[in-house]
Amino acid sequence: MPSTAFTLCVPADDPFRGLVADVMQAYLKIADTVPAASTATFIAAIAAAVDRLAVPGADITVVVDTTDAQVDVRVTCGHATETLTHRS
Repeated sequence: MPSTAFTLCVPADDPFRGLVADVMQAYLKIADTVPAASTATFIAAIAAAVDRLAVPGADITVVVDTTDAQVDVRVTCGHATETLTHRS
């Protein structure tokens, strides 16, 4: 059963949406849930999803759920949502 590690909400406008990648980088390092070799690729995928979904003037909400075997990152802006998963 997944548990929510944290929820982050930031404005979709630059430079605020860049905070998502910064926070995810810090979380993955502290939680040690994604191998270091995979972290950059996973962060890049999350940043790309944030950029795709960003609507000026809206907020981006990121929900991070974890299990022993995976990390799920749900990115929502407006009515659009993408979920990215990293399996250990």
